[in-house]
Amino acid sequence: MDKFLAFIKFDRNEWRAELVSQSELFIDLYDHLPKELIFQRELLAAMLV
Repeated sequence: MDKFLAFIKFDRNEWRAELVSQSELFIDLYDHLPKELIFQRELLAAMLV
């Protein structure tokens, strides 16, 4: 059970850092990404606040 809990552990700070690190990539690819992907990323960021 401990292995399972460690596997599904969710750390908001790690996810926030990941979103920040992806920002530059999303800016570079903005014109080529489906707008839905950008909106989904924004929704995820809003949930992590």
